[in-house]
Amino acid sequence: MIIFSILIAAFLSSCGSEQPSADQTATTHTSAHEVPPEVDARILADITQDLQTISGAGADTAALGDAMTGKALSETKATIGADLAQGKYRKRDYQNIKVRTTSYSLPVVEVAAEFDDNGYYVDANTGAALDQPTNEHKSYALAAVEEGGRWKISLILSPSATSTTSNSSQSNQ
Repeated sequence: MIIFSILIAAFLSSCGSEQPSADQTATTHTSAHEVPPEVDARILADITQDLQTISGAGADTAALGDAMTGKALSETKATIGADLAQGKYRKRDYQNIKVRTTSYSLPVVEVAAEFDDNGYYVDANTGAALDQPTNEHKSYALAAVEEGGRWKISLILSPSATSTTSNSSQSNQ
């Protein structure tokens, strides 16, 4: 116990005595205008593509690996697996996708995403619709990381808002 106390004391005394190296300091930005424009454009393009990939994946969990990683990927696969176990899956139809970078602390960026979700459940065996399109406008806060040379959704932080949209306000992207 005495050795442990000495180690803790030594660690604590050294914590404040040195400046962190450039490698140890996280780069934190709190607004999109601080993200270099070329990086921001790539982040937004990749996340928009990720949402389009998720929208078109249906029950194909393998396709999700192109758009997601980490907890977002594992949780989405688990949700699809649970739906398939019940004989159904969600046919996603995201329209009018809009994304913006809200903050970043490398290597993670936070992105606000909103879209019209016209998804519905279908029978896993027949493909027949089990309900009507949801026609909801959804807003999410997403975390993303760069993996394999592109930005992927790594965590779905929160659904910020959901509201019902009318069919007249929808347009195809």
